[in-house]
Amino acid sequence: MTNVRSNNARPKRFRRLATGFIAAALLFLAASAYLSNVFPLPLRSIIAMVQGAGELGVLADGSGRTQVELEDGTLVPTVIGTVNRAGNPLPKLPMPDHPFLRDETASGGVHSDAYNSAVISLPGPRGIAPLATYREVLPGDELAMCVPMLQMPNGHLASTCVGMGRSTQLVLFDANDDFKIIARTETADEALGFMQAGQGWYAALDHKGRVNVLAPNLIFKVYALDERGENPEWRVDATHDLGAALEPKELVFDIRPDFENNLWFSSGYGYVGYIDASSDDIERIKLPNGERSGTALSITRGGVFMLTSKALYRLERAEGGGVITRWRYAYGESNSENGDLTAPTLIDEGRLIAFGLNDDASPHGRVVVVRTDAANMSDEERVICKHRVFKADKSFLDNSFTGYGKSLVVQNNYGGIFFDLVEYEPGTARVDVREDYSGCDTIWEDYTISSQVPPRLSTADAFIYQYARRMGTDKNTHAWYLSTLEYETGKPVYDLFIGSGKRLDNPMLSVDMMPGRVMVAGVRNGIVVLRDGVSQAVNDQ
Repeated sequence: MTNVRSNNARPKRFRRLATGFIAAALLFLAASAYLSNVFPLPLRSIIAMVQGAGELGVLADGSGRTQVELEDGTLVPTVIGTVNRAGNPLPKLPMPDHPFLRDETASGGVHSDAYNSAVISLPGPRGIAPLATYREVLPGDELAMCVPMLQMPNGHLASTCVGMGRSTQLVLFDANDDFKIIARTETADEALGFMQAGQGWYAALDHKGRVNVLAPNLIFKVYALDERGENPEWRVDATHDLGAALEPKELVFDIRPDFENNLWFSSGYGYVGYIDASSDDIERIKLPNGERSGTALSITRGGVFMLTSKALYRLERAEGGGVITRWRYAYGESNSENGDLTAPTLIDEGRLIAFGLNDDASPHGRVVVVRTDAANMSDEERVICKHRVFKADKSFLDNSFTGYGKSLVVQNNYGGIFFDLVEYEPGTARVDVREDYSGCDTIWEDYTISSQVPPRLSTADAFIYQYARRMGTDKNTHAWYLSTLEYETGKPVYDLFIGSGKRLDNPMLSVDMMPGRVMVAGVRNGIVVLRDGVSQAVNDQ
């Protein structure tokens, strides 16, 4: 059996001493940043990051064996459930095609599209002799997190890889050569000390197949891939400077085009606005009452939606320029830190929008669904439901929902801490809005999967895919699986062993599929790829 480990020649004792020294040196800075709310990250997460990427253990080797022995001697199954099983395809996601973003096949970023639907159109591996590949981004034990999985028009994979004390790198992986890195560039000359969404987490592909990235120096860049030479290179096609309109060191979390190609943005200090498509002028407003936003925007024709630490907004461009708040729904205080809530998810062809709410008054996380209509409504009229999910006192909603039609797939994140490998509660649920908008109902709940990575629903087979930690093993055993559930029933389909070790942790990042039933996921310091074994792979047309 091949035991693959990280490429690090330093003795473990020296590494532990060095890590301890770095941790001690940065602890004061981390604590200061945390207490001042500059970085919306728990202190435990920052300390865990300082400790490095961690070890890489055993990878799925394509042998077809039924068990694999991990580095600590633990035996785990390579396949659980019924593999090589065809699902029941669903109609294409009912949403309008965004004229300035790629469609759901190629991915509009971390949440798939402008709806934040997390719906994809490609299926995952069938589970025939699973074979995994880990591709490192930085050398040794350095740390980088590759967040969106962006399928380029030429079939390759692009991702923005956010580093620890480094500038974000835009990386291109060769899908035809085991995902080797064939192009990279730094998106800015400066870097933040800790990983933030403002360093490029919400990068997306535009309608021309170019990568849209906002760097921490507040320069928005549009990268095209130049393939005229012997080796491909990233080329900056366009830039926009947001610095003059915002405060110094402002963290802009998301920026994306509306249906007229105005570039809307939101920031951690409570600014929201857009770069006008025709004039390049910047229009912006500051939110009231110290509200903060730390999630992605969602966009449909005519409206932009933003969730803050106190309210949900529908924003529009005024005729002649300027930002209009069409309505504001004040949901109450959330106990999520610094407004780092679920991104709002549009459903029912944009007529409804949903998000997760966790507050001290409720022992459950709650699914909140409201109308998006621009007409004047009271808060009571606008709310469809505030629906409780999962078990009392063991329910917390941190990851964004998957939305299809009038249905939402919701993941339990109770006990999870970003980047800190702790035990957390299992749980996936499907919640449907009633046809007459009279409320919401839980269609099913499943407690077999423990994951911190937002689920993906594939319309190719109606399977829900999650990057999961194996339940029932010792708390120090880090075995990772691609786990699937039936969308209609919530019943488990199969789990495929990907690999082991802390380095394969996917801390609330993303998992996606590429042509040929290939799974790609961002993990510590790189990406991991899972496919059916070459010798037994199924040829899917």
